Amino acid sequence: MQQDPEFGVRQLMDIAVKALSPSINDPTTAVTCLDYLGLLFLEIADQEDPPTCRADDGGSLRLVGRGASFESLLAHGFDQIRQHLQAEVGVTIRFLSVLARIGARVHVAERRTMLWTQAHEAVRRADCTIDAERDRHSVNEALCKLAAALHTDPAPLLLAIPR
Repeated sequence: MQQDPEFGVRQLMDIAVKALSPSINDPTTAVTCLDYLGLLFLEIADQEDPPTCRADDGGSLRLVGRGASFESLLAHGFDQIRQHLQAEVGVTIRFLSVLARIGARVHVAERRTMLWTQAHEAVRRADCTIDAERDRHSVNEALCKLAAALHTDPAPLLLAIPR
């Protein structure tokens, strides 16, 4: 995992996605995986992405690789979990809460945008699958906390609360 951080991130994502499958239906495991992913991202929140080009001592280019960037790790860790949230209100709220914890540590605007994009997609799914007024309100609360961490306006993403 030290040589390929995406491997560890993918393992956590795989466990979470399996836990969210209808046949297993284990939201506690999915939440635990999100918490571990959040801890990993807190470690790299403001670290520079690793260089993709390596040169020898004389300055000649010797290797062009694909480093594990914040963007690629975020995609590997969160995309498939987000796609499998369905109507899991508790997992959706934790998903947004983990993004908020990461967002509070991230200072690079581009990374904040990546986190907000993840939230946008998760809330779109929630809007289609979560019907209960109380649950929609809870998702909105988590979204507002994320927006505060990212210094952005939550209004465009807030779920409508049926009366």
